[in-house]
Amino acid sequence: MLNCVYGWLENKLEYRLLKIKSIMFMKELALMYKEFQNSYGQSEKKDFKETIENLFAIKFKKIANGVELVTERDELEKQLASVKVFAGNWIMRENYIIPSADNKQCAIRYILSTDKGGNYDIMAVLSSVDGKKIDLIDEVYYQIQ
Repeated sequence: MLNCVYGWLENKLEYRLLKIKSIMFMKELALMYKEFQNSYGQSEKKDFKETIENLFAIKFKKIANGVELVTERDELEKQLASVKVFAGNWIMRENYIIPSADNKQCAIRYILSTDKGGNYDIMAVLSSVDGKKIDLIDEVYYQIQ
């Protein structure tokens, strides 16, 4: 009987450790996204093609305030370049990263401080089907006065 209880507890602990590892991975993906945003925001002419391929899925989508901005990974750099023309350089200051328990989504709230466009409070949900690359960013934002 004791071996049965011990085995059950051991399996439950392994399950919890796997769950914790998966939660930490989604948080790591969000941190990698933050690093990418900051690098892109401060860069003048660096090539980000490899970084984008490593971080985002081929069928990546980006939605902002209900408007679909990007429908595949190859469109992302063009979209970010258009933001840079409007806003200038930027830095992303993290406020919160909240991973989901199923390792498929992560909420991230941050302030985006730009040189020309002001500051924005952004709440984004990052989704990853396989837990390895970002498939979707669905964000809402408003400019801070």
